[in-house]
Amino acid sequence: MTYNHAISISFAVSGSKHQDPHDCVRYEKERIIGALLQRIALLMTDDSSEFHEAFSDCWDTYEESRLPPILEV
Repeated sequence: MTYNHAISISFAVSGSKHQDPHDCVRYEKERIIGALLQRIALLMTDDSSEFHEAFSDCWDTYEESRLPPILEV
């Protein structure tokens, strides 16, 4: 039996030109992707508690065997 977990990753986006975070998401895709890639690179080399803090939110889990089969078209 295997499981599928939906996990959020925490990272910070600095240097945004927008006060509203929704506008940052809407208009600063490159800045957000860059910040996410930097966070991933740090987590791959960091042996401290940063790893566990970055993935502290698991918001959904389900048993994969309960998924319906994928049918080819």
